[in-house]
Amino acid sequence: FSNLTVTDLAAVGMQYNAAGIAPDGRIFAGGYTGNSSAYDAYIAYSDSDGDPWINSTITQDCGRGEIFVTQRDPANYNVIFSRVISQDNGITWDWHGGADGSVFFDANDDELAYVRTDWALGACEVASPCVVTEINDGIEAVRVYDFAMDTGKDIAWVASKSGIWYVYDYTTAFPTWTTTPLWPDYDSTPYITVTTTATADSVYVGNTSGNAFKYESAYGSLSDGNFDRIFEAWVEDPTWTYSTEVSAIALDPLSTTERTFIGTRDEEDWDETTASQGGIFAGEYSAGWSWTQITDSPLPCDGVEVNDIVVLDEGGITVAYAAVEYVYSTGCGTGHSIYRIEDDGVGGWNVSQDLYNSGGTLIAVSVFDMWVDSGQNIYACGIDAGGT
Repeated sequence: FSNLTVTDLAAVGMQYNAAGIAPDGRIFAGGYTGNSSAYDAYIAYSDSDGDPWINSTITQDCGRGEIFVTQRDPANYNVIFSRVISQDNGITWDWHGGADGSVFFDANDDELAYVRTDWALGACEVASPCVVTEINDGIEAVRVYDFAMDTGKDIAWVASKSGIWYVYDYTTAFPTWTTTPLWPDYDSTPYITVTTTATADSVYVGNTSGNAFKYESAYGSLSDGNFDRIFEAWVEDPTWTYSTEVSAIALDPLSTTERTFIGTRDEEDWDETTASQGGIFAGEYSAGWSWTQITDSPLPCDGVEVNDIVVLDEGGITVAYAAVEYVYSTGCGTGHSIYRIEDDGVGGWNVSQDLYNSGGTLIAVSVFDMWVDSGQNIYACGIDAGGT
């Protein structure tokens, strides 16, 4: 082995994660700068072992996949780097499809590519434009994160990595499922939380992009475009970045103004020295949605990473319980366990921590999920601060 010259590739903040070789010996390198939802992609190629490299910036939405080159003709070949394709030997790039990740050319037809899609597997004829056709018959590729049903257990909504799924007549011998996933307001990122009204005619969903959406039958036919975007995490707190996700949604059973609780968390919060990008929000609808972050003590001053929320009617008083991640903080207070959030009746909230053992000691744990039985007893599961 010998080293290639990489001086031309050494840009600050640029990461290279893909390489490929064309039939004429041209070497390609693919990279990006930025984060996982907002970045610029780069393609560099060299005809002389890296001395020099010629760089091209791709300003279109481009994934961070592998580089694949057809091997048919040294003078005329195609190159794919995730969501972009060059039909000009890797010199001119254009948007041609919806791939995001691995892409392979057909071994017998280098004008046909197989691509990973948000749903599962697709095929794309190398043309302009390239329309991706889903070829998922027989493939199960639905990672389910959450589901919600009506009180009669006949209608259900499912939140998954591949969008929102819907089923009705579930109690019959022939339940009917949506045949393709729904992408609310065309936001095709994984959906991780869903809740519904007692009759399931309204549904609220949240995803890893920090968005929450609502659909109700009054909006019209069930379709991607008939979901209403009701919450955007980065709008509520502009200091938050791409990694904030809507992790929990719960409805107030006593509200006449659609009061809804939303929990967010930072999916990439590995650094305990940085501020949290999670919190608890209460929203109400009156000619539009209005959201307020609940920040009352003893909640940490930089928020909490929320995993689940349940809301109960306790003698005519709305009480929300938020299950949160154990996140240590020296300056803002450590968030952990379960927080009890009670409506004080005058537009505010009384907040307390609410997971004590029989000896009266607050249990320091991460709580991942809660469930309420018919007697309004709450069951919680999680892991202690030591990871056991």
